[in-house]
Amino acid sequence: MPWMEDRDPYKVWLAEVVLQQTRVEQGLPYFRKFVQKYPDVSHLAAVEESVFFKDWEGLGYYQRARNLLKAARCIVAQRGGEMPTSYEEWLRLPGVGPYTAAAIMVFAFERPYPVIDSNVARVLARLWNVAGDVSRAPQRQELHALYEKWRGRHSPSDFAQALLDFGAMQCVAMRPDCASCPLQRYCIAHAREVVDDVPPRRKTLKEQVYFHYLLIEDHRHRVLVTKRRNGTFWSGLYEFPVVESKEAFLDEKGLIAHLAAATTCRVMLHYTGLERHQVLSHRRVHARLYRFSVLEGVGEHDFIQQYKQGIWADAAQMKLLPMSRLMDFFRQWWLGQITQSS
Repeated sequence: MPWMEDRDPYKVWLAEVVLQQTRVEQGLPYFRKFVQKYPDVSHLAAVEESVFFKDWEGLGYYQRARNLLKAARCIVAQRGGEMPTSYEEWLRLPGVGPYTAAAIMVFAFERPYPVIDSNVARVLARLWNVAGDVSRAPQRQELHALYEKWRGRHSPSDFAQALLDFGAMQCVAMRPDCASCPLQRYCIAHAREVVDDVPPRRKTLKEQVYFHYLLIEDHRHRVLVTKRRNGTFWSGLYEFPVVESKEAFLDEKGLIAHLAAATTCRVMLHYTGLERHQVLSHRRVHARLYRFSVLEGVGEHDFIQQYKQGIWADAAQMKLLPMSRLMDFFRQWWLGQITQSS
């Protein structure tokens, strides 16, 4: 891997953050782009959040990007740009947890820390048939002890990388190929025929959220976009004005009634027929796009005053704004409409 070539702690840290909940083949182009554009922590700390979010677009889980910038600024402000060299120092930075800190210490400094992600936890749990939820403290302590015992005098980075690769490619979560596994004869879970049950899978109920995006266009072919407020998912990203619902999509009559409560205008909506869905870590987002116009009343300008962070963006500006993958679908559709009409 390119971040292992010179064991630069900045590159190792950057790679670990990029690859969280991201496949290597998806994350690698982003890593290379970031290293070229932000070659050290000082360059990263200096970039504006909106610019970096645009560079991050497509990776998802934007809290990673937000914490990456916060941590970079802490390193520059508190350490003069010198990267931390201890596990404890890394843990003090925003967005750096025990796994990331351990990985940096192992891959950048060859220090003997247990690098246990979900893949490695699965390998260890199956080999020794560790019972229970491996995310809980007692099981985590047991896995740490097993990791340290198994590593012995092996190179910390070689051992960690081998286990990470083995868990990602051989000992996979669903239907692992145990017949070809070189560790089959040592695997207690296989011997007891419980591989598919170890570790037990946690059932998580995803919240359903329904977005009704409003495409509000002026006579200059600009559209109104707003910035999601802090404390919400996708915070800091741009989107069309949105009406959210928790139970189901509102029909057009219900949606107009909802909008009528916010304005004295008569409004007209037209469903574009576009619907999109995106699965996040704890919720499923369902979205539809509606064209919005004001028929009569105090005017469209007064209606949009409720969107305090709203801006009017033309096609060129729209291409530069950081947006979620779901919102980018609607943006590309609108850009296509503009191109056809010009």
